Amino acid sequence: MKYPVLEIFQSIQGEGSHVGRYCNFIRLAGCPNNCTFCDTDLSAPIIDLSAEQIAEQMKPGIPVVITGGEPLMHNIIPLCECLLNSLTNCQIHVETSGSVCVCPEVPPYVEWLSVSPKKGHPIVPAIRRHADDAKWLVPEWSLEEIDWGLATYHFLQPVNFDRAINRVFVVKAVDMLSRAVVPKDKILALSLQIHKVIGVR
Repeated sequence: MKYPVLEIFQSIQGEGSHVGRYCNFIRLAGCPNNCTFCDTDLSAPIIDLSAEQIAEQMKPGIPVVITGGEPLMHNIIPLCECLLNSLTNCQIHVETSGSVCVCPEVPPYVEWLSVSPKKGHPIVPAIRRHADDAKWLVPEWSLEEIDWGLATYHFLQPVNFDRAINRVFVVKAVDMLSRAVVPKDKILALSLQIHKVIGVR
C-alpha cells in the first residue's frame, strides 16, 4: 500500500497541546473540506510512498505527526504499524478536521488525536469518541459555537498568513479568551502556531 505524500520533514510542533516539541511530520495529500484559508499547499507535487519508505525518513526518538490535508481519508493503520515496528518508543499523533475516518475507529496506535473542526463538516462519531484536543479557528468559530464535549483541551487558533501571524485575528482570539466562560472540567487556551512566530518550517 502506498500513501500520497506532500512532504516529510522535522520541525517544532507549532500548535495545540504538544507545542514546542520537536517532531517528525508526515503530510498526506487530499482533503474533502476545500477551506479557503488552508495553509497547506495542496497543489504541491505528490509522491506515492510505501509505509516502509516513509518510516525510513523518520528521526527516531521524537513523535510522529500524521497530518494533511486530511490524513484520516486514508487507511493509516498499515503506516502506523510500520512506524511502530521501525522506530523505538514511537509516539503517533494525528491532526484531523474530524470530518472523515475511513477506518471504523481511530487506529489504537494513535496516542494523541487533535481535531480542528470545519464549519459545514460534522465530526464523525469515531473521531468524537477519541479526540484529545480541539482547535477552533478564529474568526471561523465563535465562543457560542465551541463544542465543549468534543475534548478536554480546547484552543482558539487564529487563522494566520502562510508564513506569518495575522495579528488582527490574534487580538480577536485574545478578546474571545477574555470573555470565555469555560466549564470547570475543560481547558481553553491560545494556540499561536509558534513555528510561524519564530520563522521555522
